[in-house]
Amino acid sequence: MASVFGADVATTGQPEHQGRVEAVRRWCVLGACLSAFFGCYVGLVPFSFALPADVSIFETFRRSAEHGIGSRANFLANILLFIPVGFFGAGALVGRTNRTWVTAIAVSCLLFASGALSLAVEVLQVLVPSRTPSLADVGAQVTGAVAGVGCWFAAHRDVHAWAARRTSAGVGPLETSLWVYAAVRVLGLLLPLNVTVSLSTLVAKYRRGMIIIDPAQSFHRVDFLQGAAAELVLTAPIGILACLLATRHGARRPTVVAVVIGTAFSVLTELAQLFVISRTADIGDVVTGTIGVLAGVVVAAMFMDAPAVRESPGPRRVWAVAGLLLSLAAYAAYNLSPFDFARPVDAATRVSMLFQLPFYSYYVGPELESVSGAMLKVLLGVPVGLFCGLAAGSLLNVYPRVVALVALAGGVVCFLAVEAGQVLLPSRYPDTTDVVLAACGLWLGLMAVRIATNNKSESPWSPPSDRTVLQPDGSVRPN
Repeated sequence: MASVFGADVATTGQPEHQGRVEAVRRWCVLGACLSAFFGCYVGLVPFSFALPADVSIFETFRRSAEHGIGSRANFLANILLFIPVGFFGAGALVGRTNRTWVTAIAVSCLLFASGALSLAVEVLQVLVPSRTPSLADVGAQVTGAVAGVGCWFAAHRDVHAWAARRTSAGVGPLETSLWVYAAVRVLGLLLPLNVTVSLSTLVAKYRRGMIIIDPAQSFHRVDFLQGAAAELVLTAPIGILACLLATRHGARRPTVVAVVIGTAFSVLTELAQLFVISRTADIGDVVTGTIGVLAGVVVAAMFMDAPAVRESPGPRRVWAVAGLLLSLAAYAAYNLSPFDFARPVDAATRVSMLFQLPFYSYYVGPELESVSGAMLKVLLGVPVGLFCGLAAGSLLNVYPRVVALVALAGGVVCFLAVEAGQVLLPSRYPDTTDVVLAACGLWLGLMAVRIATNNKSESPWSPPSDRTVLQPDGSVRPN
């Protein structure tokens, strides 16, 4: 029976293919469990449980639960929170089955489980005095699960095809990830989407200083250096994506074309912020964004090319170690700025911040600032992982788990040391969440290097002796 979502290629009877399908399913199970756990974690932070007095939990929920949408940003955040649950859950339960009734039952069970989990978390919020249960959140999270299921059916062939080939001549996983990042970056710059085209409103926005067209005014801001560093880090992946696009489409001068594409991205996003009432459009962000694009293009050109001859790893390893040290220094400089070290009066309280629950500070802060701050902290760790993977060289492919474990352990120690230094900075607040996010960025950087290395070794530009063909008995031979 053909699937209602399109017929798949018949691949039954092939043990190797079935093994890959099962591998995808196992990863989807893991992803669904982790995303569901994270949704519960976010819903119950800060875990300060207290039983309601004199009434039952369900009666308290019935009385206190909100029915309307209190915050559009919170509603959207709840939708986004459960999209991974729907996506990975569909991959785990549906997979590549071509039976319509099995698909329908699996999707129904998944959506019912998502709604039940969301409702259970909202009921448990009665026990957390600082949380307010809301039925609108349940609806938003079920909507997110539905959207995730739709994303799976739209992308499941590509997911399984990538698992079968691992690499392809088209869009690879690194480029796909960068496309996702670019979309999230645009969304983060434009939220909460309170758009206006009223000339009087734009004039009032200019008079409030939220439209800055004088670069000197940007450069003289007190927080310019920290903001510029953040813009550089956040825009560098756009430069890498632009370089991949220019190279894949055969541009005559890919570096120049990539810089033009990345600069256009910075200009257009800043122009779009001009029409968002609550966002500041700053010409200085275009300048720093262009510099970040240029840095990303340079990194991509240096470490993601496909050389025609074998090169000695020595010079590149030296550059990679230097880049690792510079990225660690940049991470420390960003988090320890403005370096006004002093012994604070509340030293004991500030030390206790190092042991608070991860993501608690993001819960009590504004949603948009929390999202942008989390993205920034992850991206600050990505260069550390990139250069660490490049410095490790072939060891990353031979012993990937050992290298990843050692790199993560060393990175966590360095990130914790920086957070401990913030105890002595009255203008900064130490937070273990930053360590977790930076460690995630480090891991992403390591995985990006490993994927790029595998793609290069299997590309048409690799030396013939390095290319192998998998035999039916599981052995390999040179191609």
